[in-house]
Amino acid sequence: MTKGFAQIASGPFKDALGRLYRIQPETESAEALAEPISDREQGVLELIAKGLSNQEIADKLHISLHTVKTHARRINAKLAVRSRTQAIVRARELGLL
Repeated sequence: MTKGFAQIASGPFKDALGRLYRIQPETESAEALAEPISDREQGVLELIAKGLSNQEIADKLHISLHTVKTHARRINAKLAVRSRTQAIVRARELGLL
C-alpha cells in the first residue's frame, strides 16, 4: 500500500487515504542523492525525458555520442536505476523534472 500511495495524485482523496492507513507522505528530494546531478547531466536528463535518442541529444547539445552515453550512465548510477524509463520516474519523484 505504501509504495502505491506515492503514485496517487495529491489532493483530498490522498490525504484521507493517508490518514486511514496512517501513511506519511514521503518528502524525498534531490538532496537525498549521495552525489548531486550536474548541470550538464540535468540537461541530458531533461532531453531523455522528452524522448530524444542519445544521438539526438548529442546533436542538440553539440557533444559526442560517447559523452551523452557517459552522462546517461552517471545519471543512472546517481539515481540508482537501470534504465532510461526508471531514471525519468525517479527524477520526477525527486523533483528533478
